[in-house]
Amino acid sequence: MKRFYISALFLFLFGSMASAQSLSLMLPAGNTIQNGDTVTVVDTNSTVSYNFIVWAINNSTTTKNVKVRRTPLSVVAGSENYFCWGNCYDTSVYVSLDSVSIAPKNIEKGFSGDYDSDGHSGKTTIRYTFFVTDNPNDTIAIIVEFVAGSSVAYENVQREVSISNAYPNPTKDRFFLDYNFADSRNAKVEIMNVVGNIVSEQYINPQSSHASINVENLSSGIYFYNVIVDGNKIASKKLIIQR
Repeated sequence: MKRFYISALFLFLFGSMASAQSLSLMLPAGNTIQNGDTVTVVDTNSTVSYNFIVWAINNSTTTKNVKVRRTPLSVVAGSENYFCWGNCYDTSVYVSLDSVSIAPKNIEKGFSGDYDSDGHSGKTTIRYTFFVTDNPNDTIAIIVEFVAGSSVAYENVQREVSISNAYPNPTKDRFFLDYNFADSRNAKVEIMNVVGNIVSEQYINPQSSHASINVENLSSGIYFYNVIVDGNKIASKKLIIQR
C-alpha cells in the first residue's frame, strides 16, 4: 500500500492492481494512478472548495475519444460535487455529454473533479471513470475522497488498519482478503458493477485475519469492491471475474 503527501493538503494514494488498457492517469505532481486507486484530500476547514486535477494519457497508437462518468459512492448531505471534461457540468450530469479526443501518446489536462463542502464536515467519495466511447470496456477509474472540516474524519483516514489486495484477481468464483482491523466491531465487503450498483454485500469477521468472498453468482466482468469497517470505507479497488 503506497502513500504520498502532496501540497498543502494531505493527499493519500492507495495502490491497486494494474491492468492493460489504452488510458492511464497521472497527478500533476507526477504520481502515476493505477486503475481503481483511491486518493484522499483533507482540509480541517468546514467550508472548503476542492478542484481536484488528474491528467489522462492515451498510451495507444490511435486517437481515442474519451468520456468521463462521475459515480458518487457516498455524499455528505448539503455538499455539492460536479466535474469538468470538455465542458463543465452541473450536479445533475453523471456522464460527460462531450467526448475529448486524445491523440496517440498525448496527455489531456482538461479534467477537474470539483467539490464544495458548503460548511458541512465529513467525507464525500466519488469515483471518476474515464472510458473510450467506441469501447466502453476500455476504462480507467480513480476514486477521490473529499474530507472537509473534521479532525475525526482525518483520524479515520489515518486509522491503523491494514488489508491485502484481493487474490486471486482475476478470479472465477471467490477471492480472499488478509487484514488486521484492530479493535473494530463490524466489517463488510461490498461489490459494485461499473455503473456503481451494489451487486453483492458480505459481512466478514473483523476479529479474524482472513476472509473468503463468494462471487460465483456474479457474471464475468469488471467490478469494484469496497471494504467498510465500522462505517468507514478503508479500501476500494478493482476486481475482475473471469470464467
